[in-house]
Amino acid sequence: MGIKYFILVIGILSCSVLQAQKKGETKFYQNEKRIIVKKDKVVALKKMPFAVSFSHKKYNEQTESFYAVQIAVLKNKSDLEILKVGSHTDEIPFFKSGSGYAASENLVDDNLYIGNTGHHYLYYTDEKNKRVDLLKNERNDYEGIWHINTFNDIETSTSARMSKYKGKELYFVIFKDENLNQIINEGEFEIYTIKLF
Repeated sequence: MGIKYFILVIGILSCSVLQAQKKGETKFYQNEKRIIVKKDKVVALKKMPFAVSFSHKKYNEQTESFYAVQIAVLKNKSDLEILKVGSHTDEIPFFKSGSGYAASENLVDDNLYIGNTGHHYLYYTDEKNKRVDLLKNERNDYEGIWHINTFNDIETSTSARMSKYKGKELYFVIFKDENLNQIINEGEFEIYTIKLF
């Protein structure tokens, strides 16, 4: 009895630690299935609709806490060279002030803008004020999901369904300004290489 109880307690504690480590991770989905992200943050996706989920602090206009997940989607790996820890966002063309892409009328946008001059500005406050759909709601944080069905290549002025995208690789730069200082701090950004087939 004693050993079984000990194993049960260890199992529960291990699960709690594992869940704590996973909080805040970015996840990719396609056909309602989670896509495995490789160690080097490479994600293989078919050229069809997909979704990205993430957690972050809630956007709060009343306290002027404008927390948002900023995602730049780039075609060229060379565009990543300007991204350096300690840089101000205004030094980075795709994260500078005013470079966020405008949302559609309903605020939730399923269009993937691809270009090195702007970013998606994604947040959740409540069901009336959001740019992502809600997966999980906590007091000051949320987990949201962004569904992507179409693309808009800024450089070529091409807009169509994901199946029509001609490229084979995209780079997602995901920036969460945790302290709202507009500085790219260590741990505030992730880069994912998306392999499209």
